Amino acid sequence: MREHTTLAKQSILMPPATAAPNTPITIEGPKDASAIISGGRAVSGFTPVTDRAILSRIPEAARSHVLQADLAKQGISDYGKQARHGFGSDAGHPTALEVTYRNQPMTLARWPNQGFAKIATIPDGEKGLGFTVKDANLKAWKDEPDLIATGYWFYYWADTTIPIKAIDLATQRITLTEPAPTYGLKIGQPVFFQNALAELDQPEEWYLDKAKGVLYFWPPQPLHDNEVEVSLLEKLLVIDKASYIGISRVTFQSARGDAITVKGGQHVTIANSVISNIGNRAAVISGLDNGLTDMLIEDIGEGGVVLAAGDRQTLTPANLLC
Repeated sequence: MREHTTLAKQSILMPPATAAPNTPITIEGPKDASAIISGGRAVSGFTPVTDRAILSRIPEAARSHVLQADLAKQGISDYGKQARHGFGSDAGHPTALEVTYRNQPMTLARWPNQGFAKIATIPDGEKGLGFTVKDANLKAWKDEPDLIATGYWFYYWADTTIPIKAIDLATQRITLTEPAPTYGLKIGQPVFFQNALAELDQPEEWYLDKAKGVLYFWPPQPLHDNEVEVSLLEKLLVIDKASYIGISRVTFQSARGDAITVKGGQHVTIANSVISNIGNRAAVISGLDNGLTDMLIEDIGEGGVVLAAGDRQTLTPANLLC
């Protein structure tokens, strides 16, 4: 049986430690890294959707496949916020709840299902907030409270996810929330939209009604209890100005923010471990002689590992490891 520790409300914080070179603190899991530290929580009680008003918003072909679970009744009430993220945003921001099935990340309901649409027009010019795309289902999206768009708004190396402020059906205009993308908008650039119940039209997609606390999900296979998990915690492990700590053979999974943060200290090493299903970065590390080695890092939302230390003015190295 896999050892699974769920951190329901608070991350692990390791404050300044008294460990020394001859008396290090060592934390080791089984050889297969089956000891799991998780910031998620299993969801059960999925049932078919019967509410006619909800069914009318779901594409007809998907209605018999989509299931629902009441998160609020299971004590899950913090759903986070679909905030701006990506290029030009704070990479350390918290993110919204995410969903995994059998430890694989699922897709927030999106359009188009694969690839991108293209920006057709920019009514306010390159520095404006408004744009149009062809064939979008704007009528169904108009009243979505948390619709977001991800685009390479001007350059193909600068993608940002931005909440939608408004949709004008008469002009087909979509307006982003301020501020505008860092480099502006350009016709022909790729964009896709997420978080609309009307786009829950294929297996592995999900949508959360935050007002009611209800999760809608089209499972790719027959669903059993405890196969779906939602992320709740922002961080899993914070090591703050501690030294001579070694962690190995542990799996860190399901966090909305950064999985591991090492603030200062020295000789802190995480080795032979797994970091997966993380909303922001796998690890953010500073200090001296700290780092990661022999890791499996997968399904990370905002980036892998950030190493930031040393003194640029004196060219003093920090000897961080990754």
